Amino acid sequence: MFQRVLSSHLWDTDPAVQREIGSRHQNSGFTLVELLVVIGIIAVLIGVLLPALNRARAQAQVSVCLSNQRQLAMAFMLYANDNRGLLPPYGTMNGSVFNELPDQYWWQLAQKYVSKANSQLGVSFMRCPSDRDPGRFGTYGVNYGYSQFGGVISYATIGFKDPGFAGGRRLSKIKPTTFLTGDCVHWAGTGDLAIYSPLTWPLNIDPDKDGVKDTNAVIYGGGQTRYNHFDPRHNKAGVCSFADGSARSVPLREFVTNQNKLWGP
Repeated sequence: MFQRVLSSHLWDTDPAVQREIGSRHQNSGFTLVELLVVIGIIAVLIGVLLPALNRARAQAQVSVCLSNQRQLAMAFMLYANDNRGLLPPYGTMNGSVFNELPDQYWWQLAQKYVSKANSQLGVSFMRCPSDRDPGRFGTYGVNYGYSQFGGVISYATIGFKDPGFAGGRRLSKIKPTTFLTGDCVHWAGTGDLAIYSPLTWPLNIDPDKDGVKDTNAVIYGGGQTRYNHFDPRHNKAGVCSFADGSARSVPLREFVTNQNKLWGP
């Protein structure tokens, strides 16, 4: 017994044995080269996965925006059903004076069909998740124009050209391929959540110099945005809802060239 314990003690204190044990401990860690290789592999994996994650996030945002605008289209249809087939007005013309009426904006008139009281569509409720400026008043705009020209959301007139006109166009008179709402960017302040119809404000200048006239000079010259307020914020496309209740992503080129006559009548 004593012999065995003594041998064990001598074995533990033998310098050669200690060096061997120390060598094993030293060899059990990572070298600097091995750490750098691991870090490099992790960096490559991040580089490969990050674009895929960004694409997945962007697609999820498009899906949310599609859902929002389908609900907007349904709200407009329900509003029209309750108002002699007319879509919501944008404001009123009294003589030659235009007024936007308090509590009569389209996002206020339609909100009761899809949201709780006192919420505003695209403003405090159902905002586009891809909006680049969360400080803006709203994220969606309507296909807007003078009542006697283009657009589906128009002036409600009082004693001006059409005294009986009381809102936007009749839903039944709009082709299914006509857009009702779309991703919109506008100048600061409340109101003007509208995409200015090129049928009323023709696309006659090319601010981005790509060879395609895509913006009205008057609107752009007034310190406003290009594309008549249409905002292609989903990878050079903007989501739109249509008169048949559907919604889809519309590439910028399709919008500015009026493919399928999406601007309307």
